[in-house]
Amino acid sequence: MASVSNINTGGSYDIIQTVFTLSMLSNSANSVRHRSAEEIQKKLAADIEAGLKNDVTQIGSWTTVWGPVVFQNANSGVSDNAMYAAYNATAKCYVVAVAATNMHSTYDINDLDLNVSSMTAFPLGITPQYSTQPATTNVGNVSAGAALGITNLLNMQDPSTKQSLQTYLNSINDADAILIFTGHSLGGSLSPTLAAWLYPSIPASWNAIYVVPTAGPSTGDQGFCTNFSTVFPAYTIDGVNPAYGVFNQIIWNKFDCVPHAWTNIMNATPYEPENDIVWDPKIENGVVVRCNSIYHELTKINDTAAKVYAKIDSAYELAKGQDYIKSSNLMFIPPSLPPHIYSLDEFELQVGKQHTTEYSAFFGVSTGKGEEQIGVALLTLAPTSER
Repeated sequence: MASVSNINTGGSYDIIQTVFTLSMLSNSANSVRHRSAEEIQKKLAADIEAGLKNDVTQIGSWTTVWGPVVFQNANSGVSDNAMYAAYNATAKCYVVAVAATNMHSTYDINDLDLNVSSMTAFPLGITPQYSTQPATTNVGNVSAGAALGITNLLNMQDPSTKQSLQTYLNSINDADAILIFTGHSLGGSLSPTLAAWLYPSIPASWNAIYVVPTAGPSTGDQGFCTNFSTVFPAYTIDGVNPAYGVFNQIIWNKFDCVPHAWTNIMNATPYEPENDIVWDPKIENGVVVRCNSIYHELTKINDTAAKVYAKIDSAYELAKGQDYIKSSNLMFIPPSLPPHIYSLDEFELQVGKQHTTEYSAFFGVSTGKGEEQIGVALLTLAPTSER
């Protein structure tokens, strides 16, 4: 793997720690409910500005240059998608941050995260109103949910300038500038897909374009992943902790359930249990009494094996018949290992922790309030027998 130079933004954090902090700020208004998109947008803008000032010693000096913009589905009353762009003059670096799954958004969960039973041709199948398609051919397929999410992002308009993100980025035209796309969870799926839609090849008008997605599920098929790796090859970053110092790879926690979706549907052939969440069920009288999981073996105590297996199986049923492939990625093991699980509630608690705060702990950054509102769609489905 080739290496690239570090990016110094003037703070004590390295570039990955800095970008992750900016990513988390995009979720700052996820707790706001029963408000209009405009109201939530203003709250998010204030929270991002406060966060940038509060973290200036760690991340350097950043200014919001586009957005933030909130997309709100009809009558949702919450932030269903959010995105903003920030600029650091020290490094001539722009970062576009896409928000994660909002735990209060049924739209995020049902229409975006779990909308994986069909695929959309990429990129020509995504046709936003306020952006112009720069590609001429399709290079694979992405989930219908990802296609919808990208459409929402591309249709966003800055509240002051009314510019789309594409129009704004095209106006920069600075051959010394660096552009980085980032996002966590849902944002970890949408941010690299957004980058690939906007830039089917890297233009000379940028010094470099990178992505730093975290905790994202698999978004597309082999064609999509192969093309992405061609346009955005993986790089190590000189002088940055090699445990996470990479560009253009999904950085994910081994014990986070979300990045295990949707590449290995349970009991598929050929079977690769290391990619799965639960596997090898032992069934007695039609009930799962024991199974392996990404944490450890689950048993019949409190019907843990049966309830967890049914929960995950109901989610994986949604993606059957589709060929999702994991993009180029870097897996890590978090500082603290998961405890033994003796109930569905304990399993869900651990899933939430591994998907959020264990990333901050691993990167060595402070935990922001945005992480507390990041949801896990896999946990929202009732088992098939209960639906």
